Amino acid sequence: MLFLPVLLHSCKKDDDQELRDQEIRMLEQYIEDNNITEEQLESGLYYIEIEEGTGTMPGLNHVVDFNYTTELIDGTILWTSDKDLAEEHSIYSEDVLYGPIRLVMDELGVPGVYEGLLKMKEGGESTMIVPSNINGYGSASIGASGPYSTHIYTIELINAFDDPEAFQEIQIANYLDTLDYDTLSLQITESGLHYIEDVPGVGDLIKDADDIEVWYTGSFLDGRVFDSNIGGTTLDITMPADGFIEGWDEALRLMQPGTQARIIVPYQLGYGENGYGKIPRYKTLVFDLELVKD
Repeated sequence: MLFLPVLLHSCKKDDDQELRDQEIRMLEQYIEDNNITEEQLESGLYYIEIEEGTGTMPGLNHVVDFNYTTELIDGTILWTSDKDLAEEHSIYSEDVLYGPIRLVMDELGVPGVYEGLLKMKEGGESTMIVPSNINGYGSASIGASGPYSTHIYTIELINAFDDPEAFQEIQIANYLDTLDYDTLSLQITESGLHYIEDVPGVGDLIKDADDIEVWYTGSFLDGRVFDSNIGGTTLDITMPADGFIEGWDEALRLMQPGTQARIIVPYQLGYGENGYGKIPRYKTLVFDLELVKD
């Protein structure tokens, strides 16, 4: 029994080497079959530009928004930000908010994608062929991806920015330009909350100790809905709105029973620099609120 651990370790090394060699063979065949002429970079990455962007090129500490699809060499779709594609390939999950994802460059867990994004500009699209040594998984298996599997990413870079406040200011201004509203109904508070009253209420403004019922829908500036109680039950709140984002407490105090309003909540009054659940960091939020009449 003395040599058994050594023997098992030797077999594991042999198995790993065989899988690595198989990955290399499959990758070489894929490159040949698809007539890929781009040179493999020193890291092992193949970077293939589909469409050149014209905007900002990400830096080491930039925040980036991008759409992506990840597949195996055999065409199996692993992950995607495209809801229709996820449904088509039976990988749709209700826990995922489909559409562009937001990440900070220096926190990307996939070295090959990090390297590829540094070569892109906003508005660009590229394919990145990322071998297992630079895709963050190596010998690990995850879902349909076995050990030592090359991943192929198709990425569309939408935004890249290193000043979240300045970026947000531009995004809110652009969003307001798309709305059809009476400019006199817009209030911008000292904190930066944007409050647009659609239907006025009746009675006193909401104050501490008031018990209120609220219908709401939460979305991003691009229209993606991340939460709503419409079709369910009202949200019951006793003021102040402790446990809710700061922007809600401030907005509710501008309302009366029966008021319907849209609020634009800067990330500083929302989930801040870290985000929460489906809410990415530095994310501006939009809420349609209706305060139920007594």
